[in-house]
Amino acid sequence: MGESDDFWSNYRQKYSDSRGFWRLSVPIFSIDKQTVIQDERFSCGGLCGGGGTYIYRKINNTWKLIYGYNFQVS
Repeated sequence: MGESDDFWSNYRQKYSDSRGFWRLSVPIFSIDKQTVIQDERFSCGGLCGGGGTYIYRKINNTWKLIYGYNFQVS
């Protein structure tokens, strides 16, 4: 995201009640629309954040996490 040295101080001044933000990829659906893969990342400053790539499946009309990989934590 090209975060500059003062990004987080400016972010916290503007959004004082927020701890950070999520970055979500465009979901990629299976042909039958019952499975989706998505990259999800959370940023909260410096060495704070994490995320991974997740696969969800629609079960009983609700999305359930079935697998996660490529995890990053800082």
